[in-house]
Amino acid sequence: MEKLIKNRHFIWIAALVVIAIYNLPSFMRLIPHSETRQHVFVSDKPSPAVAAPTVPAQPTAPPPTQPAPDAPASLSPLAGTWHGTATLPDQGLCGLNFELRTGEKDGQFLGNSSMSCMPLVQRPGHPKINPAIALLKASPTSAILTGTTESGAIQFHVEKVIAERCVPSAFTLTPFGTTRLAAEWKDPVCGNGQMLLQR
Repeated sequence: MEKLIKNRHFIWIAALVVIAIYNLPSFMRLIPHSETRQHVFVSDKPSPAVAAPTVPAQPTAPPPTQPAPDAPASLSPLAGTWHGTATLPDQGLCGLNFELRTGEKDGQFLGNSSMSCMPLVQRPGHPKINPAIALLKASPTSAILTGTTESGAIQFHVEKVIAERCVPSAFTLTPFGTTRLAAEWKDPVCGNGQMLLQR
């Protein structure tokens, strides 16, 4: 009887071993495998920077230059011959001829002036004025001048004077509107004066 029990135990053990061997692949599939991870090695050294492509700079156009209000070229069209008449307090009825030319240098002007006056005002203690005789005796005052532009006008320096009595020492021409010039001069003998000139 005991031998029969031992045989049965052996048969059960053998059956379990066969079942275990047969089902081993299925058991292996059920066991979770650890995923392989790829290790990335980070270097402590910084990677060399890649230089950005250089873009050629576009040439910038210079700002437009604006001519100064006193630019010599702005007064060059004034060259020519100008005439004017006016009654001056100390000299009577006067006529002025002014020839204006541009010089060799930029901003330089040359001038020739000639002024004749006929006294019309009776002065106390002087004989009565005869207009015909006064006109015959009237001698013009002429001058040679050189000038430069300053503050929108032409400032003249008197180089030479041809006259019997009046001696102008300075002369200024300033544009007056679009068709005339304002003439101003200083004369220590006959007095300062002003006159409008036109072509």
